[in-house]
Amino acid sequence: MIPTAIPAPIAPSSWAGTGLNELAQEIAEGERSSLSLVQECLQRIKDFDVSRRFNAIIDINKDALAQAGAIDERLAQGKQIGPLAGVPFIVKANIGTSELPNSSGNLSLAKMQPTYDSNAVRVLREAGAIVLATANTSEYA
Repeated sequence: MIPTAIPAPIAPSSWAGTGLNELAQEIAEGERSSLSLVQECLQRIKDFDVSRRFNAIIDINKDALAQAGAIDERLAQGKQIGPLAGVPFIVKANIGTSELPNSSGNLSLAKMQPTYDSNAVRVLREAGAIVLATANTSEYA
């Protein structure tokens, strides 16, 4: 399908050009909340991926907002957090995460649910990062 009109440009995010460590530091120092960052990321998925039908994102972690809120609460209570606490990340659909289906780009595996995290996801979670979504991939890439 050929688009009949070019979509209007979308303004850059508040975190455009900001590195993961810098985002984590802003969250840890209270300059930015994890919840607002996750909300903004979800809005950008809606604005870019959903509204423009890119289909780059397959599944959204329904617990991401609650996890971000919990990190903000821990910070407010002065509790220790990990070095990437509150920073959301997207996992390619061939990397296992216990929260989201892992299709490896194959429709017959669209609802396959891993019971554990891959090592990469485990390490990021241990650092406090939040799985936001899974991204589409070529079949068995």
